Amino acid sequence: MNPRIKQLAEQTIGANPKYAVAMIMASPELEKFAELIVRECADEAIRLGTLNPDVEFKTGSLLVSECIKMRFGVEE
Repeated sequence: MNPRIKQLAEQTIGANPKYAVAMIMASPELEKFAELIVRECADEAIRLGTLNPDVEFKTGSLLVSECIKMRFGVEE
């Protein structure tokens, strides 16, 4: 499991982080859901970059997209 997604799950449950990890491990769909949200955010950064004619803005949007995916350990 991705460490950052695991950390966020623990923050969600709060008082019992072991329960959060067990819940996600028992439900791969929840981890997939988190991964899809990360991908959606990264894709939105790219989409916004394509709408702007400024080359530096486009480059920055691609960098932001890659940083988001790296932060959460989401592969291409």
